[in-house]
Amino acid sequence: VTEVLLYYLLIFSGFFLSSNLLPTAFHILNYFSPLSWAVQGVNEGWPVFFPALGISLLWLAMGSLVLKQQWHWARKNGKIGSYV
Repeated sequence: VTEVLLYYLLIFSGFFLSSNLLPTAFHILNYFSPLSWAVQGVNEGWPVFFPALGISLLWLAMGSLVLKQQWHWARKNGKIGSYV
């Protein structure tokens, strides 16, 4: 799954291919991609800083929620000290 996601992020974010060549569906998905915002920021400069910051904070918040849920699950089930 990770390789597929990384492939998508690199190819369709505008890193290798111009985003003008992509179908509309990819533009919608790329709106939520941190790498797409990074590529756009490098190309355009400061005007995309605040939208990129917002998307990055959204990803950090989602990651924090998942971490918190998994931590509580692991504590409840006694899995903190084991890998299984």
